[in-house]
Amino acid sequence: MGRTALGIELGSTRIKAVAIDENNRIVSSGDYTWKSDLVNGVWTYPMDKVWEGLNRAVSGIENRGEIGCAAVSAMMHGYLPFDENWNLLTPFRTWQNTMTAQAAEELSALFGVNIPQRWSIAHLYQAVLNGEEHIGRIAHITTLAGYVHHALTGVNAVGVGEASGIFPIDPDHLEYNAEALDKFRALARKYHLTPAGTMVHEWIMCVGQGNHKHNPAYSNYYGLDAWVKEYGVLNGTALTDTITTDCFLRDFNLTFATLFSGVRHDSGDPIIWGEKMLEKYKKLGIDATTKTLLFSDSLNFEKANAIYEHFKDRCKVAFGIGTYLSNDTYDEALNIVMKVTRCNGQDVAKISDVEGKGMCKNEEYVDYLTRSIKWRMENEVDKNV
Repeated sequence: MGRTALGIELGSTRIKAVAIDENNRIVSSGDYTWKSDLVNGVWTYPMDKVWEGLNRAVSGIENRGEIGCAAVSAMMHGYLPFDENWNLLTPFRTWQNTMTAQAAEELSALFGVNIPQRWSIAHLYQAVLNGEEHIGRIAHITTLAGYVHHALTGVNAVGVGEASGIFPIDPDHLEYNAEALDKFRALARKYHLTPAGTMVHEWIMCVGQGNHKHNPAYSNYYGLDAWVKEYGVLNGTALTDTITTDCFLRDFNLTFATLFSGVRHDSGDPIIWGEKMLEKYKKLGIDATTKTLLFSDSLNFEKANAIYEHFKDRCKVAFGIGTYLSNDTYDEALNIVMKVTRCNGQDVAKISDVEGKGMCKNEEYVDYLTRSIKWRMENEVDKNV
């Protein structure tokens, strides 16, 4: 182990680095002067200055090869929200800002303890109240010291003292207060959560294929027609990939495309699928900005944001994110899917747009359905373009 210990402190006016020996005597030091800037009404520090300052301060440390351990501290509180890849979603909002009065007041009443405006949770909740765009993409919030610690070590952690400027602490267990966390989760669910329901594959499979009188290659038509008769224009997001999206589009005529508020993607390339949907609406003379493309295939926040950025100005965009949110562990999620395989005494199948997402116990029926779809696509004139 090295002979010296390095301490780094990112203060409001200086970034300091100090090395001490085993007798706690300072052996060398360095510093860097910086200051916050008021940008668009927010007191902030450019994040590139963090690393410029650290490099400058640490350059004053002699015999850096002898450093055996290091620790980081920094100005507490403030707001640093990151996505899952540690991309900063807003400029750093420092402890100097007094923009969270409403959030601090509401949280103080909710938790029964004083929540200062500078605390991270006050900034987070104020962003929720303001309806800020980045909220749905947050994977982590931390302090400046937590950010530097993660960047240097790959470990997302803060000490309990640092954490006390983020959220109320349970002093007996030295962790975030569990009761306050439950209250905040319940509070957060009240905001910006607009449920978007869709039909499931089983609807198309059973309604379209479970009736012995129906040609299964027309499953989508019978499923969409029955849905409209049952729900009218309610719950109107149509699922496209039960027997392939291309076959779905043959039945997605002007009436259905008008009545259904949008369509749902669940397999295949989401960008290619979305462009295909927008082209269909264009051919039918429907303004796509009035329709919703809902994406639900193996999403996380990063993928959802990329899809949103691609389509945001051309249509409404919504997401169904299930596994990524519910599997909140470090273990890889299991691929578990439940689908119907028989209805009214006969086989039914899901074919999908990609291999591996189909479902049927009878290979002969899958072959029959596949040949029926192929014949229809190759021989039937598409009247809905």
